[in-house]
Amino acid sequence: MHLDVKPSNLLIAADSALKLGDFGLVAPLGERPVDGAEGDDRYLSAECLRGDHEHAASVDVFALGISILELSTRQPLPASGDRWHALRRNGA
Repeated sequence: MHLDVKPSNLLIAADSALKLGDFGLVAPLGERPVDGAEGDDRYLSAECLRGDHEHAASVDVFALGISILELSTRQPLPASGDRWHALRRNGA
């Protein structure tokens, strides 16, 4: 798992291929990083925020999806509050 998928870690190569950068928090599937660190909380999934010890690939899929939402709407993601919680509950 990457655990830090966000727009600033998505890179576009010269051939227009999308690449993922910053592998500082990478952990094997099902394991937390050794130091318990995770990425930017604006992009973290509900299971990551709950502190579940068995993360799945879904945490990176959620982060990619919410990154695409932010990039496509050009609206900054909330750092906290009701909308922040709603995005993790039901995608609203």
